Amino acid sequence: MVAHAEADDELTEIMGLRIDLPTKFLRDLLQRATEAVRARLAQIAPAELQEEILRVLKTIADKAPGEHSPTRDFSRAEGVVRRMKGLNELNDTAVTKFAETKRFDEVAASLAMLNNSAPTDMMARLLEGLRTDLILIPCKSAGLSWPTVEAILCNRPVQHRIDGATLQLALKDYGKLSAETAERTLRFWQLHNKVEK
Repeated sequence: MVAHAEADDELTEIMGLRIDLPTKFLRDLLQRATEAVRARLAQIAPAELQEEILRVLKTIADKAPGEHSPTRDFSRAEGVVRRMKGLNELNDTAVTKFAETKRFDEVAASLAMLNNSAPTDMMARLLEGLRTDLILIPCKSAGLSWPTVEAILCNRPVQHRIDGATLQLALKDYGKLSAETAERTLRFWQLHNKVEK
């Protein structure tokens, strides 16, 4: 929901006013919010939430202009994947092996390469994000088989492993997702740079 709120100021305000929203999500929400939405939330938030909103906004403001989390260097992984593609070895088997051996940079670079050179950092954010369903999109667009997708989902660099029920739901959703829809969604994300954790 936080990721969807980025494109919708009204949804951002509604979510920002929720008292039960964990601090981590509030921070994410406010970082993505426009200045106008931030100011409005700071004004209209209930007293029990206002102090937390102001504290998070101060943290965001204290960050130096242009300062972002350090950019990861995917060049080694991209080089490996590029060579494999050139040798016609970038396939389900290779991606599954990367996933099972926890080589997440290579998984991200593989998804990027198999999706017509989509940004590797975008694929990495998907792999490390909270939402399992978003990962299905570049996998379907890349034409990966379900066993490969399952290996990716079961070996993601996240704190909580995927449970059986979520995995079954993902299998069902993956079967229903068309390659055309996945490709269109991926193009939209690239155009608007909207994918977040």
